[in-house]
Amino acid sequence: MVPVVASSEVWLLGARFAWYLALGFRTITKMVGLDALGSRNVQKNWESAADVDTDMAPLPDRWPMLPYRFKPLIHNRLVAGLARRLYRLRARGLERFIFTATTGRSGTLTLTKLFAAVPGCRAVHEAHPVMNGSLLRAASYGDREIVDRVYCRVKSVNIYRAAMRQRYYFEANHLFIKTFARNAVAEFGRRIAVVHLVRPAVEVANSIYSLRDYPGTERGNYWWLDFKAPTNALALADILSSDPEFSHPFYKALWYWHEIEARIALWRASVPAVTVIDFETRWLNDLGRVCSLMEQLGVQYEKTRLAALIGAREHTKERQKVRTALPAEEAEHKAYRFRELLERVAPNGSRTAAECL
Repeated sequence: MVPVVASSEVWLLGARFAWYLALGFRTITKMVGLDALGSRNVQKNWESAADVDTDMAPLPDRWPMLPYRFKPLIHNRLVAGLARRLYRLRARGLERFIFTATTGRSGTLTLTKLFAAVPGCRAVHEAHPVMNGSLLRAASYGDREIVDRVYCRVKSVNIYRAAMRQRYYFEANHLFIKTFARNAVAEFGRRIAVVHLVRPAVEVANSIYSLRDYPGTERGNYWWLDFKAPTNALALADILSSDPEFSHPFYKALWYWHEIEARIALWRASVPAVTVIDFETRWLNDLGRVCSLMEQLGVQYEKTRLAALIGAREHTKERQKVRTALPAEEAEHKAYRFRELLERVAPNGSRTAAECL
């Protein structure tokens, strides 16, 4: 008598076989120093980039917008699709997928460490692929096809893999609102929640200004945004490029803060059913506020474990800051002038951002 095998078991076995075959080939190619196409691999393995301490690692001189490098054996439609189904099945007991909507330079690493102290929570900071660089540019210039493909074949697979046998998944990533928020909402439905993490505009802008990687620079376009992109909510490219006053680099960093907050407001209006919790960066030092955040998200936590982390500062990048921040009075004056500019040229965007203060 021939044993009966359930169809679900068949594709599970097939998924495992294809995935392990691909992993075995990748291991061999790494051992001999070859990439999946057989050429000598001279590029950094960005798959482990999230494990690098960027406060200690030297910064590259150039940030070229290279096309996303798919690995043919594991990122093809068949293998990635099977792996995705397998990991999704093994993560079916997960209660919440939690992401951040934020500018960055806002305490995301500190928030990640707080969630890492929650039992049953897999907490990651800017997990691979971060969705920056060429993917950020593609999203900013309206090329959703490549963004959707990378999300489906790489990002979502990694999320499900990290979430296996967990109760919660948390990812702090300022690229969420810029590139894959739409994908994540469609993927996770009612299980998704978002922390809107807000730090004052002047503080974020001064941090970016000190790092000298404001929008318009090669590194700024790679990580933050391109202020000339056609999909921007606040279209101020001409003014930020050539106006005698507003072409100062600090204004580009201010524009970035207002642009992100405007995008968040527009996105929230488009997905009213998604749980979004507003949380200010300064509240990271307040145990009561942190506990309240966990409760609003429906996350069970241990108060003593959170208390031990309150007050710690992470990822300040002091060693990467190459210029002195603007004096507080000058920075506040420029912020005031920029709000006046927004009221004149983009009143709706100005109100949207102001509501987030």
